[in-house]
Amino acid sequence: MSEISKRKIPSRPLHTWDRGEWNYTKVFNITEYPTFLVVDNEKLVLQTTNFQEVDTFLSNQTTECRFHEKN
Repeated sequence: MSEISKRKIPSRPLHTWDRGEWNYTKVFNITEYPTFLVVDNEKLVLQTTNFQEVDTFLSNQTTECRFHEKN
């Protein structure tokens, strides 16, 4: 991942798998693996199997994410 993209997302990606209560494959109509999902605080903004596409998308965002740790 490029340095620009790293500054625009949380410190690490969320890795998950299908579980009984959250079937991500079905909900997002995933047909190939790996599939990368980029979401904002409201909706899915990018779904792709191409990591370079994710990196390009994140690098082109105009704002950086800022997260505050809870004490």
